[in-house]
Amino acid sequence: MAIPVAGYVILPDDVSNAGKKMRTVSRVVGGQTVHEHYFVKSKDRNSTGYYKATSGLLTPPQTAQTLTTTAYFWFEVNAAATVAAAIHSMEISTAITNITAMITALRQQVSLFTYTGTPAGATLTAGKVDSTMASPQATIRTAVTGMTPVAGAAMFTAHLPTSLTGVGQSAPSMYVYDGVTDEDNQIVIRPGEGLCFWSPDTGVASDLRRVIANITWEEFSLS
Repeated sequence: MAIPVAGYVILPDDVSNAGKKMRTVSRVVGGQTVHEHYFVKSKDRNSTGYYKATSGLLTPPQTAQTLTTTAYFWFEVNAAATVAAAIHSMEISTAITNITAMITALRQQVSLFTYTGTPAGATLTAGKVDSTMASPQATIRTAVTGMTPVAGAAMFTAHLPTSLTGVGQSAPSMYVYDGVTDEDNQIVIRPGEGLCFWSPDTGVASDLRRVIANITWEEFSLS
């Protein structure tokens, strides 16, 4: 099949094209003259960057965490930020580091929160998908310093693996929240909001299980 005569796309301007006329390209296909339309794919969001971060190896707490004061980490967008963050994916992987009995099924939970104050706790380092992108405005805090969170709804939950005996060790497990293919299904974190990764259940002393959390997000301009 022959290629279109025009090798480029011209979009009508807003001044001289009364009625928003659409440009087409004509060519003959099978003896018939056809008109082809061009579409420029776009999205509603004005993306400023895409980012990834990992928690590293986490040890489940012996005492249940509270989200407002203790947690693995708090993913937050500062109240003064000019972007919102859309969560593309979250992964929670779990494993047992030694053959032993572990019978408590601890929840590993991701919950929404809002907050007051100015976050100032230690942070995890996030990586840009492309080095030319702007630095992320969202931060992942490993301490709640400077902010007072107010817990919201739980959005994603995983279980630590259990083992009834020393010879019945469970295999590592992976839990994935994946909203990347559908923008309408993605969790959006706006300025003054966040996601907390925490363990709401009472654990056991010297827990031999481990957790790793990975998160991928997009930031887009609010203007």
